[in-house]
Amino acid sequence: MKYFYEIPAKSQIAAELLGFAHSVTRWEQYYNFDAAVVPPELLFKDPVMARLLNDYTIVAGILRMPENTCYRWHTDTDRKVAVNMLLEDGGGSRCSFANDCSGVSFPITELKYQPNTYYVFDTQEMHSVSNFTTPRYLFSVEFFGKDRPMGFKKLQSDLQAIWN
Repeated sequence: MKYFYEIPAKSQIAAELLGFAHSVTRWEQYYNFDAAVVPPELLFKDPVMARLLNDYTIVAGILRMPENTCYRWHTDTDRKVAVNMLLEDGGGSRCSFANDCSGVSFPITELKYQPNTYYVFDTQEMHSVSNFTTPRYLFSVEFFGKDRPMGFKKLQSDLQAIWN
């Protein structure tokens, strides 16, 4: 089962996004994460983000997760799909997916984030994040308006038509 899709085009703004994340002085609470909205002018510097901004109604932000924290197994309540990119975690975070996590033990699939890489992330599949060593900074795109109900397969298909 596929839980995520790697967009073949690499980010051209990952370093700037991390710099932005490190410069944020006021974080807002958003679904138990610290969050900061990324200005659209920064996003337009990147071909993948420019395409998303032109084709969809999106908001992009940085999510910060403290060290020694676990986000329990869940599916997202409001969003059906996201585009995520890990910016920094000190090598100590894990994002895992599972078909069924009701047992004492169960098989998982890890999303092993690669540098400067965007992933279409199926938020309707069970997933969990554990972070151990340093604060974890994740860039995340959320879809709104007419695009809110869009699911993983539709966005994956749209993006494969562009970048494959």
